[in-house]
Amino acid sequence: MFFSGNVTLSFYAVDIFRMSTSGVNQYLSAIILGVIKLIGTIIFVPAVQYYSRRLLLCISSFVMGLSLVVLAVVMYSRETGGTMGEKFEGLYWLPLLCITLFMIADSIGLGSIPFLYVGEFFPSEMRSVMSGLTTGLSNLELFLAVKTFPNLCNKMGDSGAFWLYAAVCFTAILFTLIFVPETRGKTLQVITFIRV
Repeated sequence: MFFSGNVTLSFYAVDIFRMSTSGVNQYLSAIILGVIKLIGTIIFVPAVQYYSRRLLLCISSFVMGLSLVVLAVVMYSRETGGTMGEKFEGLYWLPLLCITLFMIADSIGLGSIPFLYVGEFFPSEMRSVMSGLTTGLSNLELFLAVKTFPNLCNKMGDSGAFWLYAAVCFTAILFTLIFVPETRGKTLQVITFIRV
């Protein structure tokens, strides 16, 4: 979940705007992203009640992946320069749009729904221990994702890191379709039989 780039975009928002665009105030954009993430979280509450969780995960992952692909293309054009870089120079708002769509989609699906499953998938007698263990492991993953981003940018280039994150998002769609059961509207007893 965290290797989809969601925490990286939050932690390194100013640097990412500096890498991808020149016509936008990076600090103001980072503040706006926090507000957009809040709006996405508010949209999540009714969306998870009316739509299946698998559908929200798939749509969220697709929009996130597509946004990262476009952002990576813009970054690649800036890295290589030439005529391709000149084409995107007038589209200084495109990286902001990509990151905005990414943040909204993340809040509606991939960034929120896995935490719902934590409370549903574990048996009641093991729920407290397993939920704590799962949260601890997800925090370790968060740490690794944030810590490895500068190294990824150095090894793969700025655009390469976002190509990798886009690949993780598209892989999340396949993982959801193959392994993640739909639990919306089901009781915990029924979910227990789904797990088995």
